[in-house]
Amino acid sequence: MEVTKEQDGNLFYINPLYSFSMKKGTSRSISYSIYNGFVNVPLVAGGMKYTVYTPSVCKVSASGKVTGLKAGKTKIKVAPQAAPSLAKTFTVTVKGSSLAKVSWGKCRRSSKTVLLQWKKVKGATAYEIYRYKNKKWVKVTTAGKTSYKYKNAPKNGSYKVRALKKSGNKKIYGSFSAVKKIR
Repeated sequence: MEVTKEQDGNLFYINPLYSFSMKKGTSRSISYSIYNGFVNVPLVAGGMKYTVYTPSVCKVSASGKVTGLKAGKTKIKVAPQAAPSLAKTFTVTVKGSSLAKVSWGKCRRSSKTVLLQWKKVKGATAYEIYRYKNKKWVKVTTAGKTSYKYKNAPKNGSYKVRALKKSGNKKIYGSFSAVKKIR
């Protein structure tokens, strides 16, 4: 849509209008319209110019998809490329996990058993253990303590762990640990 000087009184709208919150690692699409005096005309997200004031907090794709990268707050300025003077700014708050990333302790193999140990994460009520199998990560079990004996474990296994806590009916997850390879 071409915007000319005669249309200077038109209003550019962003949905969401002022601000929104999102969780780290999630995405949300933004929609746009311009009021032409009669109706709101939708605009194509690809025709926008985006400026993220703190790019470490979130990023915006060319299609208008905002992705939370880390906990924090930032402003995003959006303007139609054909009419940069109609720019609008809104605030995005990214909420991170309240659980820390799991750090590995001593891990070892003895015969057909793998002992996995990790450090306690403050606030965690349990830990989920995953193993790499058939080109994807598969959940092995959920443990209530900071170690797990994996009996009949395959040789040359790769493992990762994440902390979790239950809050009512919801589960809150921390970040996955680094991958641990055990031969």
